[in-house]
Amino acid sequence: ALARRGLRATFFLVGERLRDPAARRCAERARAEGHRVGNHTLTHSGPLGARADAVAEIAGCEALLGDLAGEER
Repeated sequence: ALARRGLRATFFLVGERLRDPAARRCAERARAEGHRVGNHTLTHSGPLGARADAVAEIAGCEALLGDLAGEER
């Protein structure tokens, strides 16, 4: 639907979901089609500001995103 309308979107991903090969392929497709992919933490299991492991939540997701998170194409 986005491609038909010539639109680009930003998708914020929960990192642990990228461990599923089908979800990873979907994210790779979105990126290949020119959409942005962003970090929505590793588990999204609670308010980030209230978590002692906030840095690990962000870093863990970033590691799984790898080159999916980058500049627009």
